[in-house]
Amino acid sequence: MSNDKTKWIFDDEDGFDSGGSSSGGSVDFTETIEKTVADTDAPRGSEEATRVVPNAGAERTTISRGGAFASEGDEQVDPVVGWLVVIKGPGLGQAVQLGAGMNSVGRGASERVTLGFGDTSISTTDHARIIYDDDSRQFFIAHGSGKNITKVDGQMVANTLPLVNGATVEITKTTHLRFVAFCSEHFDWADVAGDGEA
Repeated sequence: MSNDKTKWIFDDEDGFDSGGSSSGGSVDFTETIEKTVADTDAPRGSEEATRVVPNAGAERTTISRGGAFASEGDEQVDPVVGWLVVIKGPGLGQAVQLGAGMNSVGRGASERVTLGFGDTSISTTDHARIIYDDDSRQFFIAHGSGKNITKVDGQMVANTLPLVNGATVEITKTTHLRFVAFCSEHFDWADVAGDGEA
């Protein structure tokens, strides 16, 4: 076919004539699909955070957003206790999850809560800290080690403050977040820890 737009792919050097038929020898166009797993020692979002494992025998596709792949039967190590939803600024409409205990917030991939949506005025590490105390079933917010000021519902975070469901966290002048609590005085993961046990 003289008008074939792909005829240049099959030139004589590759063992094909200009018509697209083989002129000798076989060319293998088969590509092996390999399983990708997360490298838990590397920071999330880095090139080292994902590695290819040949012949891993994956029978289905697994999609993971940061963190390690979980195998079937693995216990949930860090269940969600709440979320931060971007309501203003880069990343509008995106959400990040919070875990029990101390959640260091920043835009760096090594942070437990990464706000890497493009606002460079968010400190790379430890901009702020959001704490969930599973004993009291309460959330708190504290200033991190960064130089930037964080406000909750207009109040500057200089000391540790209670963080209530629905509060607006002004992480920078550009980026505002809505705090959404999942765990509360009405529910905590400890309430369901015994379910399914004999």
